[in-house]
Amino acid sequence: MPLYPPNQKRKTQNFIRLAGAFFTVGGGVALLREFFIEDLFRLSWAVDSGLLLLLGVLFLERVKLKDAYFSMDTDYIRYRLTLVGRERELSWNMLKGIRVSEHVVLFEMNDGQSLAMRLGNIQDPLVALHVARSLQLVALEKGIIVNGVKTGTIKAADK
Repeated sequence: MPLYPPNQKRKTQNFIRLAGAFFTVGGGVALLREFFIEDLFRLSWAVDSGLLLLLGVLFLERVKLKDAYFSMDTDYIRYRLTLVGRERELSWNMLKGIRVSEHVVLFEMNDGQSLAMRLGNIQDPLVALHVARSLQLVALEKGIIVNGVKTGTIKAADK
């Protein structure tokens, strides 16, 4: 399930491109000014201009936006909540429990570590609520502790 509206992602991409172009042109013009227009060469200004130029090129070349998404199946939970964040993958077998609140889902691992999924990073509050509720339901089905409550694995009734 995508977590970022397509038009918002496009606006963010355009902003990053515009910022990169601004830094590149601004740094380039400032660097040319230091070398060819100014009578007194200022090394610190030239270095700053070069860094600004480099920052602009990095913005244009290196900052690639990825899709923010949430995916859950019988074996794994996979998600990336932000456009530049890293992807997380958790196996249901790794989980001892989960704690769900209005703002965060805290995954408690079998090895004692924990991982927080901040629901505030999801753009749409209804989608965030859907993600949290889906995690709770599947965790209950798998017999994982949810908010301190342990339930048994739900099995289909015999007919």
